[in-house]
Amino acid sequence: MTHKKDPAQLTLDGMFRTDKPRPTPKTGAELRDEGMERARKHAGESWIDRALAIIRELAIRQPSLWYDDYQHVADVMKLPKPPDGRAWGPVLKIAATNGWITKTGDSRKSNRPICHRADKPVYRSNLYHGKENQ
Repeated sequence: MTHKKDPAQLTLDGMFRTDKPRPTPKTGAELRDEGMERARKHAGESWIDRALAIIRELAIRQPSLWYDDYQHVADVMKLPKPPDGRAWGPVLKIAATNGWITKTGDSRKSNRPICHRADKPVYRSNLYHGKENQ
């Protein structure tokens, strides 16, 4: 049985040949930064400022912090949920840029039901000067 080529079927050569210049794809870092900027803008400066205050206060009071810590404080302080939950990313990035926290490379599983036990990064506080109880 011979296999006849369908002229409408693309060949690999045809797929990669083009007369038009292709745009350079964005890097993962560029896409991340664009997404973080969109989430920050949607959350609004007031929300970002309140979330930053929570992170800073936790960094002053604790040697380390992670998702469940700041989400609990946000709940107690009645910080409204941002339009996009990813708005915490820019907040943590600003806090790290300000020198308040540093990612440790460790993670812990969240106990919050919405997270389905997902691993969340742990941050070391650069503002904590108390005695460590851990």
